[in-house]
Amino acid sequence: MTDAARDFEIRMPTGTDDPLSDAEIQQYRREIDRLDRIILDAV
Repeated sequence: MTDAARDFEIRMPTGTDDPLSDAEIQQYRREIDRLDRIILDAV
């Protein structure tokens, strides 16, 4: 497991009363982009 993966905390909001913040959404997007690069490099 990489340092980035260890530092990445997955949060599961319970609905509209606990929405993700913009910063959390950006963090998820960065992690998705990172994983996309890993997958594409492996292909």
